Amino acid sequence: MKQIKKYLLIVLIALGMSSLAQNWNIINPDYTYNYAVNDVYDVSSYVLSTEGNNTVFYMNEIVLPCDTCQGAISGALMIHQSTFMQHKIEKIDNLYWFNGHRSFVIFPYAELGDTWLFDTLNNITAELVLETTETIIGGVDDATKHIKLSNNDSIVLSENHGIVRFDISGKSYRLIGVETPTDSIGYVVPKFRDFYNFEVGDIFQYKKIIPPSEASQGQDPTHYTFSRNTILSKTFSGDSIIYSVRKNIKSYFHQHSSGIPYEYTYGYEYDTVVEPVVVIDSLTHMCNLYNRESLKVCTNSFSPEGVFYEEVRVKKDDNGLIIKQYGNSYDAPRYILSSEYPNIMVIDPYQLFYARQVYTQGLGLTSYELYDERLVYLIGYVKNGDTTGTVYDDDFYTSTGNLKNQSDIHIYPNPAKEKVYIQNLSADVSKIEIYDITGKLVNDFHTNKGNTFMQIDISKFRRGVYFIKIGTLVHKLIKP
Repeated sequence: MKQIKKYLLIVLIALGMSSLAQNWNIINPDYTYNYAVNDVYDVSSYVLSTEGNNTVFYMNEIVLPCDTCQGAISGALMIHQSTFMQHKIEKIDNLYWFNGHRSFVIFPYAELGDTWLFDTLNNITAELVLETTETIIGGVDDATKHIKLSNNDSIVLSENHGIVRFDISGKSYRLIGVETPTDSIGYVVPKFRDFYNFEVGDIFQYKKIIPPSEASQGQDPTHYTFSRNTILSKTFSGDSIIYSVRKNIKSYFHQHSSGIPYEYTYGYEYDTVVEPVVVIDSLTHMCNLYNRESLKVCTNSFSPEGVFYEEVRVKKDDNGLIIKQYGNSYDAPRYILSSEYPNIMVIDPYQLFYARQVYTQGLGLTSYELYDERLVYLIGYVKNGDTTGTVYDDDFYTSTGNLKNQSDIHIYPNPAKEKVYIQNLSADVSKIEIYDITGKLVNDFHTNKGNTFMQIDISKFRRGVYFIKIGTLVHKLIKP
């Protein structure tokens, strides 16, 4: 390794460069560089730590698919992987030496026609073939240097923005944004406070679904909860944002049994509460991570290593808003650290738990799915007075419409052998239907308009369980 360094220094001296007065720094430890592949944001590169008075830079790590993993570890992911910027960059006088899964050298101060050994292991040489000025990102013009490699790959350097294009391993990375402590330009990956930038008066409409368990084979009801959250106040305390939120809540059960051709809803509950909601900004929060970085989701004794990991993905939704998520579908795998293979996350063979979270820019957590199929997602919101999606009004949270009138219906006696009496029928009910336990229609009865009372003869019915359908509600009837 020392011989390689010595060789590179000799080459540098031989070049006799005259442009040392320019900046041409490849990396700034205070910047984050965002790159796209095929015009789609793909990866970010930034410095995690430095040594030697900013002459040694340790870069961020990402997760990559393991293309060579087969058999029991097929589909695994590799952690602690580098971007094309590699794990470590050393600045030796005026050259930059990149070290990681590849090792190569870039001379940002080279002049037109200069050549050097770019990749010693693969015997790839580099030549500076063009110096020009062009628009880089955000409409900013900058001096550039175009480097041609002997394997037909190419690199473009910018005087003030480092690497603006890098061709490697069949991919072409193009700089689309630079994040700085003061003046970011181009594409900026949103962070925690971009996701949680709620203001007083904003409204968020959530819907929560808890389906019946698999063991019930569809016989248990689905539980729905709707919550309209209105932001009443907003304060900051250190890394925390504290919102005072008024929650209008409505929940009910919805029954749809297999083999029975109707549905019914019951068990309405309503509530209105005002409570604080605290969100905490931290470096490890998913909203602060970049594309392809790993996230420790939870610890659990069911996993042999006790830790579950997910890969964070950053992309745009259908409305053009940036989202950060882990987990793509119910069948998406969860990963655990391999005890046999270093730096490998294998698919959890137990797959006991599943989760998916989606954060949306300006809207916070917009989708959350848990292993037992609990689903919570944002179905509408009001921001700056503009409504998007579905936001239910006050009437929705104080009544069930016709269902509430029908919920006052009284059926007696129950169980019954001879006759059943139905009281408090609503005026819009024109027909009553009775089904057996298999879903077969046993009989139906037409009601007189405006009549709120009805008598039904069930003396000829067989013993068993029946369902009386009145409008959109269904009542269970037992004949002993």
